[in-house]
Amino acid sequence: MGDTLYFLQSPSNFSACAIMMLTCDNLNISKIGTIPTEGNYLKTFKYKNGAFYYVHYDKNLIKLQNSTVELLSVSPEDINAVAINSSFIHSYKMSGEDYITGYNYQTDATIIDLDFDDSSNLFIYEYYDGPIIKKHDGTNVSVVYDSDVNLGNGANVLSSLKHHNGKIYFNWGKTLFSLDENGSDFRIINSSKDEFYINGIVITE
Repeated sequence: MGDTLYFLQSPSNFSACAIMMLTCDNLNISKIGTIPTEGNYLKTFKYKNGAFYYVHYDKNLIKLQNSTVELLSVSPEDINAVAINSSFIHSYKMSGEDYITGYNYQTDATIIDLDFDDSSNLFIYEYYDGPIIKKHDGTNVSVVYDSDVNLGNGANVLSSLKHHNGKIYFNWGKTLFSLDENGSDFRIINSSKDEFYINGIVITE
């Protein structure tokens, strides 16, 4: 939501994760629920239209809404990334290639994150010797950004992507970038000043 941030908090990887809510106008933090799984079994956490989505045991895509847990999908292989609009999709790796459910798409790159725009175009954040961002309109795929290794290597860095109002925001390690969805106006937004990588992007109005 525009003025509300949801995040997970846990005392250890072996404890259940509390869902925390932070209101941006008064910075009040409160616990509003719990993900019914230990943190070390949890992968990906997203909010959309009143529901929370997460991946459990690498292959199970779960929806949590109004204290009801629903299994949405069981992937044949480990899930890499999840995107939610009116429905849901996820990517997975099989036989050295990455695939996206519901899309005729495969790549030898590693899919890091996915996000939809308001017109249901899918933006794909990949890693192949550096970050690559592509746009999939349901039929055609175009490259929006290819770092050409200018941002450095590091397949294991935590990276996220977010589309908002015609802009794409993504991080590579400790640095947050933005660019227009046509690939123009590339710029650095901010960089982390401590030893921690950026692991999520939140946009407020």
